Amino acid sequence: MTRPAAIPLRENILRLCRFCLCWLCILLFAGLAVLNLLRTAYFELSPGGEATRNELVFYRADSPLAALLVLGCAVAAAAWLAPLLRRLPPRLLEAGVPLLLFALSALWACSARVLPRYDQLYVQQAALRWIAGDFQDFLPREYLFMKAHQISFTLFLEGFYRLFGPNATPLFGILNAAAIGWTFWVLGRLCRLLLPAATRQGSWFYLFSAGCWCALLFSPYLYGNSLSAALAVTALWQQILWQQGGKTRHILASGLCIALAIQLKSFSLIILAAQCILLLLHALRTKRRQALGWMLALLLLWQGAGLAVHKAMELRIGYPPNEGEPMVGYLAMGLMEPWEGFYAPGWYNEFNSNVYRDHDLDRQAASKATLEVIRGRLDTFCHDPRYAAWFFYKKTCSQWADPTYQGFWISYGYFEGREDVDPPYPLWLEDVFSGRGHQLLVQLMDWYQSIVWACGAAFLFARRRALSLEQLLPGLCVLGGFLFQLFWEGKGQYVLPYFLLALPYAAAGFAMLTAAARRLLPAGVALLRRQKNAPGA
Repeated sequence: MTRPAAIPLRENILRLCRFCLCWLCILLFAGLAVLNLLRTAYFELSPGGEATRNELVFYRADSPLAALLVLGCAVAAAAWLAPLLRRLPPRLLEAGVPLLLFALSALWACSARVLPRYDQLYVQQAALRWIAGDFQDFLPREYLFMKAHQISFTLFLEGFYRLFGPNATPLFGILNAAAIGWTFWVLGRLCRLLLPAATRQGSWFYLFSAGCWCALLFSPYLYGNSLSAALAVTALWQQILWQQGGKTRHILASGLCIALAIQLKSFSLIILAAQCILLLLHALRTKRRQALGWMLALLLLWQGAGLAVHKAMELRIGYPPNEGEPMVGYLAMGLMEPWEGFYAPGWYNEFNSNVYRDHDLDRQAASKATLEVIRGRLDTFCHDPRYAAWFFYKKTCSQWADPTYQGFWISYGYFEGREDVDPPYPLWLEDVFSGRGHQLLVQLMDWYQSIVWACGAAFLFARRRALSLEQLLPGLCVLGGFLFQLFWEGKGQYVLPYFLLALPYAAAGFAMLTAAARRLLPAGVALLRRQKNAPGA
């Protein structure tokens, strides 16, 4: 009797990685589905209100039956309309839905009339001062001296204002709108590469993503969120193209895109980490050593972009920019209770800046003091597991259960202290921000959010034996983002890119449920007819 051939160690490692990653994604999506079915985090917006100004998060219970009923109705409607939807040319959906989302984003950017505040205002003022040759923000205790990680975006904003003029802030909203539309177009292309059969070459994704209104709310935001997300998903798309036999230009474009994405918003580092993990596994599976070389190239492009920005600023101001506050302080903030009446557990609380100032701008001393605070919080969690579970539950809920991801909050309340804007909004827009219109929109977004995680979990579970490592790349990004945001400084807006990366699985899951409904509907109708025509009925 011949023994079966031994499976190479390489194959065992790949199988184990695929199995673990798949089940971690299933558990995460299912957990987030349950969380969103049961709870909602929200903001109470009112003119000049303390809760509005202080970024205070509230919580309420949800009705899971209502969300599941909405899902059932949506699936039944899609099953009934499926023959009509199949007649729609995929190219029409591929172009039409991103253009529609761009148009809605641009309309919101023009309507909301956002005035920058906090970090957005500080980087805007710094960029305009740079144009005038004033670099006072690099002086000790000034904004860019403290927040050195904002230098890259400030440089980008300076270039934007030089190109379009110092009063071009409204145009930045149009740029964000274009980035949002591009993000959805690229995600559809990813669906065509990774899940072609499950999403009918991406058609189901475009139909499903038309309801993702939370992303549109970020178009007026004078910050790098939308631009960075667009570049990050482009980097994923180009990498998959290369791994599926594409040319060198694809992986090179991927490296350039992710390097720029990180400069605009440092949280895109999570996407870079996922890219490197996939390249490593790709090298192990295909024995293509060049994949390891490209992994190193991605890391060098990221580091090189940061060094180039700092060197350019050094040449302009005549001395090296300060390294800024110790970044470990953001980890400490992620483990802290909120100030009373402010924020949510683990959100920004100015600890990093305060400890840096308290130690006379000594970065090493501030880092040492911050590490002691982190050890203290970890000891507290270890000695009181129930408190730790409650803390991380509320922090997770504040970020992942807000259906708007702070989208309304970032666009509201910016007229405080502005006597030249009265009234700040027309009545219809005030209703969208804080009236019945707002409640309706948030409820619709809440149901959509729950459906995304539920459908995504259903698809991953149903296809758990067939999904490849490449197909799990968006899930790997979501998993990395969840673990990172669990401990790092939290905000709802930070997790929006991961929600967008869950949409391909959700669209595939929705298509799967619709196909099942189409098989069941004729049988159900036939059964009802038999019962109606049965003797004695």
